[in-house]
Amino acid sequence: MHLALPLGDVSAVHGSVATELVGLIHARTLPRRHDDGDESSLPPSTNVLLCGPTGSGKSTIAMSAAVACPHLFVSYVACSDQKSFVPSLERAVAECMVNTPSILILDCFDQVAPAQGENGVQALTPATIALLENVLHVSRVGRIAQQFGVRPFGSNTDCGAFMCLGIASHRDTVHEALRTSRNFGLIVAVAPVQESSRFELLVQETKGHKALQSVLQNHSHRVQKVWAQRSSNYMPFDVKVFARRWQREFTASAPLSSPDDIVAHALRTLEDTASRFQSLAQQGTTMGGPASSSTSSDTPASWDDVGGLHEVKKTLHDTMILPSKMPKLFAKLPLKARSGVLLFGPSGCGKTFAIQTIAAAEKLNCIVVNGPEIFGKYIGQSEQKIREIFERAQAAAPSVVFFDEFDSVAPQRGNDNTGVTDRVVNQLLCYLDGVEVRKDVYVVAASSRPDLIDAALLRPGRLDKAVYCPMPNAEDRAAILMAHLRKVAHNISAEEVIALTSPLQGWSSADLAAVVSTATMRVQQQSIDLSKLRAGLNIQRAGDTDVSGSSASETQTDFTVLRAPSQTFPAKTNERLESVVDAAVMCGKKAQIAALTPGKPSAVPAGSVVLLSFEDLEKAVRDTRRSTSDVDIARQHYLFEKFMRSREPGGGAQSPLVIPGTRQTMA
Repeated sequence: MHLALPLGDVSAVHGSVATELVGLIHARTLPRRHDDGDESSLPPSTNVLLCGPTGSGKSTIAMSAAVACPHLFVSYVACSDQKSFVPSLERAVAECMVNTPSILILDCFDQVAPAQGENGVQALTPATIALLENVLHVSRVGRIAQQFGVRPFGSNTDCGAFMCLGIASHRDTVHEALRTSRNFGLIVAVAPVQESSRFELLVQETKGHKALQSVLQNHSHRVQKVWAQRSSNYMPFDVKVFARRWQREFTASAPLSSPDDIVAHALRTLEDTASRFQSLAQQGTTMGGPASSSTSSDTPASWDDVGGLHEVKKTLHDTMILPSKMPKLFAKLPLKARSGVLLFGPSGCGKTFAIQTIAAAEKLNCIVVNGPEIFGKYIGQSEQKIREIFERAQAAAPSVVFFDEFDSVAPQRGNDNTGVTDRVVNQLLCYLDGVEVRKDVYVVAASSRPDLIDAALLRPGRLDKAVYCPMPNAEDRAAILMAHLRKVAHNISAEEVIALTSPLQGWSSADLAAVVSTATMRVQQQSIDLSKLRAGLNIQRAGDTDVSGSSASETQTDFTVLRAPSQTFPAKTNERLESVVDAAVMCGKKAQIAALTPGKPSAVPAGSVVLLSFEDLEKAVRDTRRSTSDVDIARQHYLFEKFMRSREPGGGAQSPLVIPGTRQTMA
């Protein structure tokens, strides 16, 4: 059970929602009498459903508002514990009916009564649904009282003295049979906390720490400046967890005596804790998504990782980075700044890699939507997924919603007999056009067939900036290859890279990445073989036991010296001959090492790495096949030229394209 905080502290963080809930509880627990058998005399439902994202403080608000009404008996049931839910609910309802007026708080109500899932399995049994309906429905309070074996209050059922306060993340997450107006007469939404409210909650959560309280009171402007930059998407739950970690980080160091040192240490630990902290809104989002897997974990992503694509990088910088770095300047603009970009070009030219790497370099939360994964088999489920994506993005702002293969998500309307894609396009239009408010949420779409995208999504105000990602030229190919080579150990010069990539006309960014990957695998295999040879050489030198179980000294052949001088000792002669044989074996090993590492020094010291050479890249180029033929490039170039001409002034409306020499059918 959640501890009830003072109503004043809760109102300082959450605003007026707590005091409004207290007024609702007062008004809805007034005695109202009606005849149990007269359905026409039923009053409206007095139950309230409190909704808000996970960690937004719903339970804290509910408990504080209920305890702030001293005339009420409060009973709390945690619906997350489904094994003991039914006995706990029966006991709580019985206590509420005996001790009227009363309020029953059903925390995590959508966990015990979830909406119908995708798998089609029934979420609730009929018996559980009937039990919950009897508790929530005002006309059945008398029946549920008789079922639980308690005396109903009053001569008739006094339904107004008993109310339920359900807590759920959203109305749509509650079972369809239980979220009607007959069960919950009012739905109250918990709004996200503001920057000043988050700082106020941080002050409240550090009241037990005298040093931090002194810093927060005397240097609040300095702490608040750092806190505002780090906590833009923190929920109240995140602030509470963060405050505990910050206190542990602060007290883990040696005691500080100087006030200036205490302030500096507090600010330093605040930044260190925030850099390692992941809020609830950031869970399910990534700093750049799968593109970060291509880089080393010790090397942060940077703009230099994207070779070529200069126009793409400039557009993304002006659209996403500048507004987040200079919010006051963009807030003064008389018109809304552009926040939607469409990247189109041939497959493998770096559209997905560019946006994910840039998002990782600028620490933007990136939500990646891969093509048709948003479609569901139930009516309205696809639109619900679109709403959930943008709600997550708004909670994790500043963030980027990246739609990969956008032509499969939002094709032209009217071509789908089911109407699913038409509804998805309509839902996207609502969010892209500003009907649904989105702040610091940027939308980037990538497509290899922009002509298939619905034209309404490409007009000004939505995805109004379309940037072409062409096949890389000679200069871009050299830059792309050098960007990939920075991630591996090599001894290749820039001149060699230019000489290698100049004749590779028609090779995409993905093809060049495959070349480096193939060469790296070759070098890794050489390094493994080299390690095995060194291990065998060390075993022979040390006289360790070989595979057969006998030592090297036992397997050596005894030498017989003919016509040796009498003063020569046989043992000394054998020792000299053994050193000669050992040297010969080492020469043979070094010859094998030299064969494994052509063009490199033959004497490679132990523990060194095998560097990627120009010969390795040449072999990888010969072993790698282009992903796009010249015919495909010409066909794609025709499509993109047609699409770009349609967007030019006077180009006319976009129309379906007909490629010469191809046949098209209407599905």
